[in-house]
Amino acid sequence: MSTFATTEAFRVETLEGILKSFRMTFANGYGVSVAMGKGTYCDQGATTAEVAVLAPNCKFHRMPGESDDVIGHMTPEQVLSLMNEVAAF
Repeated sequence: MSTFATTEAFRVETLEGILKSFRMTFANGYGVSVAMGKGTYCDQGATTAEVAVLAPNCKFHRMPGESDDVIGHMTPEQVLSLMNEVAAF
C-alpha cells in the first residue's frame, strides 16, 4: 500500500494507484478510517464503505453496540454521523 498524501489530520492510501482508504484524525486524538473496494465490507458499487474508529493510541476503538472493530456497509450519511460522534468524544 502506498501513501500519496499525509498530514496530521488526513491520510489517504492507495493500492496500485486506486483509492483504498482515507483516515481523518480529530482534535481529540480519535480518528475514523474509511475503506472501500475489494477486500472490504462494502458493496462493489461504491455506495457503502467499511469504517473503523481509532483511539489516540492508533488501536481500534469498538463503538458501543457493535460486535466488531470495523463497521461494514455504511452509507455516506452513516459515515458522517459516526464522524460527528467520534469528533465529539
